[in-house]
Amino acid sequence: MERLVEATIQRFGGFNTFVNNAGLGLISTADATSSADHHRLFEINYFGLVYGSLAAARHFRETGKSGAIINLGSAVSDMPQMLSVAYSASKHAIKGFTDGLRVELGQEGLPVSVTLIKPSAIDTRFFDHAMTNMGGMGKAPGAQYAPEVVAEAILLAAEHPRRDIAVGQTSALGGRLGALAPKIIEGVQKTWSYDQLIDHEHMPDADSLYEVPREGNERSRYGHGRNFSVTTGLQMHPALSMGAVVIASAALILAISAGKRR
Repeated sequence: MERLVEATIQRFGGFNTFVNNAGLGLISTADATSSADHHRLFEINYFGLVYGSLAAARHFRETGKSGAIINLGSAVSDMPQMLSVAYSASKHAIKGFTDGLRVELGQEGLPVSVTLIKPSAIDTRFFDHAMTNMGGMGKAPGAQYAPEVVAEAILLAAEHPRRDIAVGQTSALGGRLGALAPKIIEGVQKTWSYDQLIDHEHMPDADSLYEVPREGNERSRYGHGRNFSVTTGLQMHPALSMGAVVIASAALILAISAGKRR
């Protein structure tokens, strides 16, 4: 990661935004996950992001330039998911590191924003490349979103500082519910069957845990991601969010008034 930063500075003279997006998937029960696979996943998902963030922060510190560090977390950082326990743990660790780094850079007085992006299920090749020992390719429950929805959130964070952005309704709504009532989320997940999380008719095209996939397709083989998320749009545009609150409040007042008249 330090060589990447050095090469970028040599070629472009510096940078203003650094995005950490490396992530590997591992579809397995916790008990069946080997220590080697668990360590490998953390080496990429967590430590790769740590090394990138620190290298970027060092550049901003040395140059005194303002900038943005944007880290890709996940909805599962707030709502760990079965068959993705190691992955969920790595994303939870990313959340802790990102929040702590934000505090430290702020304490230094560096003009650097640190943002955590938490996508829901995104229609990329993630599962096509995720290692599995469950006899089929992994799949995510809930609504799927196009990669562009995440890209727009990243671009907004680069231009306008944000603490975090939950992409998609699963992350935005489920994350809050997971924080307020975790037993409800866990109770729902306990009712799931493995068939809801495994595509037994397909196997991954590659095992990105130890190999580099040769193809560079943006979307999955299904190509069914939504191109817009209402909850993400409200976070990205505070005026819209405030408008939604006003409309909801007005509707509530009207409903109460109508009830009193009756």
